[in-house]
Amino acid sequence: MELSPYAENYQKAWLSDKELGSAMISAINDYAYFLQENNQALESIPFLNDVVAAQPKRAVAWLNLADSNWAIGEKNDAAKQYAEYKRLMMAENKKSKIPSRVFERTSTAT
Repeated sequence: MELSPYAENYQKAWLSDKELGSAMISAINDYAYFLQENNQALESIPFLNDVVAAQPKRAVAWLNLADSNWAIGEKNDAAKQYAEYKRLMMAENKKSKIPSRVFERTSTAT
């Protein structure tokens, strides 16, 4: 609740700002994750879409976006986002850190 006024009033341009971008992306991603964890997955999606648009190599944002879409029943979108997360993690040699649900959900989505 305390972060809500800040997160809901940010400007997308801030995410690509050279000085503010990194901090803003992290803060918006964290806010979206908190929404997701509080059963507000639908509300988290616009924030996460902004984050992945501004920083498409941010693997954790792809995971959060996929989890939110999965939670609201958008399993095809989620499967694509899990696949992108997995691709980014594999490119960084971090296969062992990929949660098992990523493998399960990319193979079972319809």
